[in-house]
Formats: sequence, C-alpha cells, structure tokens
Amino acid sequence: MKDAFLLFFRRENKQLQGRNLLCLWVTVGVFLVAILSAGFSVASMDYLQEKMSDPFVTCIDIPVSQSWSKGYEELEEFLAKPSNQLQLGYQSVEKVNLISDYFQVSPEKSLQLDGRTLYMNSPLKGPILSNNNVIQQRIEPIKDSDFGLIICEEGLDKLDLKGDDPAFLRQVVYIDDSIYTFSVPILAIVKRLPNMCDFIATYAYAQQDIAKEGAHHFDLSKDQYNKELRLVALDSQQEDIKKFIAKQEYVTSVATQPYFGAWSNEYSMLIVKSDLDNRKDYFNELFKLIQKKYPEVERIIDFQYDPDVSTQAPQIVSCYFKQDSLEYKIEQFGTILKQETKYMIDMSKVENLKNIARVQQMGNTLSFCILLIVVVFISVFIYFLLNTHFQKIQRNLGTFKAFGVSESMIRKVYLLIISNLIVSAYAIAMAVSWVISKIVNTFMPITDDNGQYARFDCIVWQNGALLLVTLAFAILTTILVVKRLLSYTPGDLIYNRNQD
Repeated sequence: MKDAFLLFFRRENKQLQGRNLLCLWVTVGVFLVAILSAGFSVASMDYLQEKMSDPFVTCIDIPVSQSWSKGYEELEEFLAKPSNQLQLGYQSVEKVNLISDYFQVSPEKSLQLDGRTLYMNSPLKGPILSNNNVIQQRIEPIKDSDFGLIICEEGLDKLDLKGDDPAFLRQVVYIDDSIYTFSVPILAIVKRLPNMCDFIATYAYAQQDIAKEGAHHFDLSKDQYNKELRLVALDSQQEDIKKFIAKQEYVTSVATQPYFGAWSNEYSMLIVKSDLDNRKDYFNELFKLIQKKYPEVERIIDFQYDPDVSTQAPQIVSCYFKQDSLEYKIEQFGTILKQETKYMIDMSKVENLKNIARVQQMGNTLSFCILLIVVVFISVFIYFLLNTHFQKIQRNLGTFKAFGVSESMIRKVYLLIISNLIVSAYAIAMAVSWVISKIVNTFMPITDDNGQYARFDCIVWQNGALLLVTLAFAILTTILVVKRLLSYTPGDLIYNRNQD
C-alpha cells in the first residue's frame, strides 16, 4: 500500500506541476512578488516609524512672543498641568532660549554665531549626540553644569574651521570699549542641529547670557575672573610652557593638572598665580606673551554655574509628543491651546505630522492587502488547477475507487502534493528575495543624515504569516475540491455522469 501511495504521489505531483514545472514557477513568481512587496513595505514602515519617533519630528515649537497671547505665564501654567499632558498627548516640555555670541575667525576678524539652549535631559539630546550625527564627542557624559558648546559643521564652516575639528573656540567680548577674548571648550562636533542654529550652549554657558542676576554676562573685567590665569595647552607642550611661564616676573606659582573639559583629551591645564594687585592687566599681557610664543595655548575662565539662578523668559517652548498622539491629539492640542492661552502653533507642522501618521497607516493596510490578494490568488489558482486536472483523470480516479482505493488515501496524496507545491515555491521565492534584498540593501540603501537603512527586509513576521495563511487556505481549497469530486460513485466518474 505504501508503494502504491508513493507511486501515485510521484506521478500526480509531476502532472500537477505541469510541463517544465510551469505551475511551480507561477507559484514562485506570485510568492516572490508578495515577499518583496511585504519586505519593501515593512522596511519602509520601520524607517517611517523611526522618523516618527524622532524628537525632531514629534516636537512642536511655540514662539513665546505672540501679539494676541495672554502671556508667557499663562502658557507656562497651561503646559505644566498634568491633566493637559495626559489629555493632549505631550510627554515633556522644554524652555528654549536663543542666544548669539561673537567668535574669533582671525586676530582681526570676529563673526556672530546663533545658538540655543538645551537641557541635557532633553529628548533632543539622543538624536543630536547619536553615533550617526556626532563627528567628535567628549568621552565623559555632558551635563548642564559643564561649561561649553556643541557646534555643528555649518557653524565651523562660517568660522573657516570645517574639517579642522577644533577643541576650543575663541570668544570675543566687548566691554567698555575694550575687547576681551577667552576660549570656550567644544564638548562635541555634530553634523546638524535643530532650529537652524550654529551651536548648542549648555546651561552653565547660557547662564551668562540669559541670567537676570547672579551672572556677569562674560564680563572678564570682574576681579573674580582674574584671581588666577588658567591656560590649556597640549600635553606635548605642557612642560615647555610651564618652564617659560615660571621665568616670568611676578609669577608666584604654576600648577598643572589634567584637563577633560573639551572633546579632545590631549590637553592639560596650567594654573598661574601672581601676588600683584592689578592682576587683570598683568594676566592679559602675560597671556599675549605666552600666545606669541605658543599660539595653540587657550585661556579659559572659571565661570561658576548656579542651577538656581533666575533666568529670562525663553523665546521658544518646545512640546514633545508621544508618537501615538500625532494623528489624533496634536490638532486638539492646538485648538485647546488657542482657546485657553490665545497662543497659536504652526498648523503646517501639525498637518505634516498627521500626514506622516496616515502614511504609516496606509502602508500597514497595503501590507495586509498584498497578503490577502496573494492568498486569494493562490487559492483560486489551486482550485482551477485541481478542477482541470480532475476533469482529465476522473475516469482513472473512478477506476481506483472501483478497485478499493480509499478516499482517505486519494485525499492525502493531493494534500501532500499541494503542500509540497506551496512550501517548495515559497522556499525558492524566499531564497531569491533574500539575495535580491542583500544586493539592493548593499548598493542602494535608504540614506539620510542619520545613516543608512534597509530598503528590503524579507525576514519579517508578515512573510511568515504569508506562508502559514496561504498553506492553510490551499489545504482548505484542496479538501473542498477533492471532497466534491470523491462524493461521486465510481460509475459516475468513469462514465462522466458527474457533470452538471
């Protein structure tokens, strides 16, 4: 019986696959299109999902200065309400101050750069300091109390420093018709920054610009900033510079210590002290003398950070929304914000965010439709394939039944044939799809400022579901067709009396 089963299976399997395995290749083609379509759709949706979760995308900026608003206090109170956060879907709020300062391009020229503040617990910190965006970064984590800047390539380009990766910028300060310079550590160099700004200032730095009181706005004429001269030099020059300073008149001591304030760790700090009364002028002259011999030496100032200092009102308030709130709550947020505070948000940004959410939904729907179409197509294909085949061999089947071949055996043969056809076609299509995806993802990936992303991703659960659902419907179709055929008597099949 087993030999008869295997013989029947081999011959019927060959017949159903068609001449030159035509039916197999048709099924492979259908699976190939479906797998590649699902792979492209899933990869695109994953890319879109990452973009939608990016704080750059989910952030809504509210300008504080709006003529018809009720004022910043009303806005601050509205955004601070936990009930509003829960109802309107925003998860955090950040106050942003916009600042501008002058930096040295050459000894004779300075240029104004525009920046913004950023708390180090901001959702923007992650994408700004991501591996794809960072060019250089300090090893130690950046904190609000660190005095320094995060600068982008565009900002360095304005200073003619792009590609140089400097560890310091020399800031220019105008005080009482006098020009002072000091060096600001660069904590990180990145490719891009939000709000089209050139740099991001830590709050220890920004405090000098935005504090109402308690800071001196980089006023280097204050005695507290001239108690000692702080210099930063390359480790390779440290000893030579130290000896040179020690020889200068009125220098009482020169101490050295490691310096890790900038992104580069190749620097040491020299602390120079003097017992003169007028140390400000003396240190200025001494620094010019040192810099003349060692141009790479930087002068830094110990600006103290006070987290409790009162600051000016921000120019922008940024609201970061949850991704699942983009489509349904962001418009409601704009409406209620306007009703209660008279503040308005940029509705074009709202529409863009809603459109992104809709595109994601459409992509998911498209994946489901592709799966459904393939299942229906293969089920219909198998139905007509079996019907056509049975019309040719129904007399043989009638003879088999007359000689006692069980319906169960015949049903198992065709179930095995169809299952083998589906699994074989799917395996071939998946292998071809995998090769295609590897080639495409290697030579034609999706590329943006954050890096490269796969254009196809065939190893996804959707394609696994495609096999299981297609196999289930193919088996069901086979059972129904075979059952209908075998419901006739052997005589009806032999003498063709089963035709309606």
